Amino acid sequence: MAVANNLSFTKAANELFITQSAVSQAISKLESQLNETLFVRERKNIYLTEKGKILKDHLSNGEKFFSSAYDHIKLESNKKKIGIACPDIYFSCFVLPYLKKYSAKHPKATYNVFGKSDYLLRISTIENNQNDFAIVEESEKNISSNIISKQFGTLNYRIIYNPEKFNLNNNMSIKDIFDNNHFLTQTLGTMPRIYLDTVLDQNFPKQFSEFYHVDALIDAVEAGIGIGFAPIEFLKNRNVNYLDVLQKKVDVYLIYKRHNENFIKDIFEI
Repeated sequence: MAVANNLSFTKAANELFITQSAVSQAISKLESQLNETLFVRERKNIYLTEKGKILKDHLSNGEKFFSSAYDHIKLESNKKKIGIACPDIYFSCFVLPYLKKYSAKHPKATYNVFGKSDYLLRISTIENNQNDFAIVEESEKNISSNIISKQFGTLNYRIIYNPEKFNLNNNMSIKDIFDNNHFLTQTLGTMPRIYLDTVLDQNFPKQFSEFYHVDALIDAVEAGIGIGFAPIEFLKNRNVNYLDVLQKKVDVYLIYKRHNENFIKDIFEI
């Protein structure tokens, strides 16, 4: 910490009452353990690298946080790809704007997107350290205490349809809507399907098609194949209308392990 504060091995040595050589050796040993350069040495001047700044930020909150800083830098050094558990349509809406900024600051960063629709499966990849963060629905009901959950947005699900293909209105009953029209739904295990199975129970449409991704479902609705149940936030520039007779408000969460908190803050500016 003395070297980071003074940006001088000589001043740090004087402050710690040890030799400059001992300070230099200690820093070199730490850099070797982390496999990272913490200081840029230019003749008589030294400067903190990005990883050096991470270490200093942790240590400025107290020496007891050194292990947290060490683990964070080590994680960053060993990371080949940033693991993201997020369906494609959520990625475009919620994650991509932040990754554009992050990639500009970290041009060498690479990503692996796990696009499964099953939100419980997405949560499990964070629990098992398979991904760094996930975008999930209603996560506070399903996550363990070692995972941080922050509300990230809201989705409003409605019955959607192509007005050129279907003559529907809000005065119709749910039974009439579902009995007389082919229904397009997401697969079992997805949040909207769990909701529909619960709300409709025995009245769930007998004639239905399943879609793995919600964007494919909306494409099919726009093509007039049937009616669906999807977030109205994703209907921009679509020839699709929606009804209010059946609706579900869904909070969307960003979740991640506690040891990734500083890394996540860097991406999402939170």
